[in-house]
Amino acid sequence: MADTATLLGDKWMLLILREVSYGVTRFDDLKRELKMSSATLSNRASRLVEIGMLEKHDYREDGSRPRAQYLLTEMGRAFGKVLWAMMEWGDAYLGKGKSPIELVSPKSGKSLTLALVDDHGAVTEFEDAQPVVKA
Repeated sequence: MADTATLLGDKWMLLILREVSYGVTRFDDLKRELKMSSATLSNRASRLVEIGMLEKHDYREDGSRPRAQYLLTEMGRAFGKVLWAMMEWGDAYLGKGKSPIELVSPKSGKSLTLALVDDHGAVTEFEDAQPVVKA
């Protein structure tokens, strides 16, 4: 946990990952959505590429210079569970139970929430879970 916090403890990196997971992938769009400077965005996005959470790709619109967009890698997509857990917690305890966004199943259209699931697919309440140090 300490390594993850050290690696991604910067709020800008978390916000970039959140926005890219929402589908905001172009540099200029990220800059506008996050209201951050080009230098800060470039620095943090480069670090996320270096870590292996994002891949940088160039795109070009007709008549303009190449520009950057960022896509999640497998590692970045897997971190989505961590981001969603943080959002669920924040909505419940800092947002007075209100959330501006909902995670839904594209197949059923039903709302989703994170859960602890055992090897057989049974959901376990967090209160019934116990960390065990592996030898």
